[in-house]
Amino acid sequence: RQAGRDGSRQENAARAEFDRARRLHERAAALFLRSYRSHGSIGNCLLTMGQIDAEQARVALAAADTAAARPLAISAAEQFRAGLRAWQRALRLKPNLPAARSSVAAGRESLRKLPDLAPEITAAKNEFGL
Repeated sequence: RQAGRDGSRQENAARAEFDRARRLHERAAALFLRSYRSHGSIGNCLLTMGQIDAEQARVALAAADTAAARPLAISAAEQFRAGLRAWQRALRLKPNLPAARSSVAAGRESLRKLPDLAPEITAAKNEFGL
């Protein structure tokens, strides 16, 4: 039980750092609109935060705690959606960016794997044809 709490604490600390990094990259992108790297970094931060939320939702579902899993899965879907949109912006700026294509594919797969616990999750999946 303690390891689970420590893991969750570590995940929450990591999520906070990725969120801080996302805000910094958003500031950079606002200053230099054509910075495909900033948009890609925003996408990476958001996709990683989505993965953290998705993992916490999976843990809650494994414990049969749907009430806890639902908001985590919704948050993961929102993070994946925003991350994929950021990578789409990066691709518009630099269409032949190999990292973007693999990140988009990984983000789409992560979104696809989310359980459909709420209409917001289904809507996010539909937006990306999943």
